[in-house]
Amino acid sequence: MKKLIQLLGLLMSVFGIPRWLFAPPVEFIFDPKNGLSGRVVTPNNDGANDLVYFRFNNPLDSRVELFVYDVTGALIYSAAGLSGQNALTWDGKGPGGAAVASGVYIYQIVAEGKTFNGTIVVAR
Repeated sequence: MKKLIQLLGLLMSVFGIPRWLFAPPVEFIFDPKNGLSGRVVTPNNDGANDLVYFRFNNPLDSRVELFVYDVTGALIYSAAGLSGQNALTWDGKGPGGAAVASGVYIYQIVAEGKTFNGTIVVAR
């Protein structure tokens, strides 16, 4: 794959095509409209909406951290993405694996010095 990319780069330079026209993204991107599986999680083990997925573009395999807070600002959950990972999940559980109460929770995704925030509703 690396050789193919090098070959394409060479061909583009020979024909005067700017590389930036075809360059893949080289930074971390999280778009809640496309990267969040849903804003409501119903962790009741019925197989529907039991998890919320946070999908992102991580071309540099950067460290990605997910934090979930309750409305008082208390940290409920945290996870870190491993190299090569393009998604993190939350199962609606808090410290010690206990189910959290129904309500609004704030998520925060941190990577490459960028912070993305939003809300999730837990409904039981």
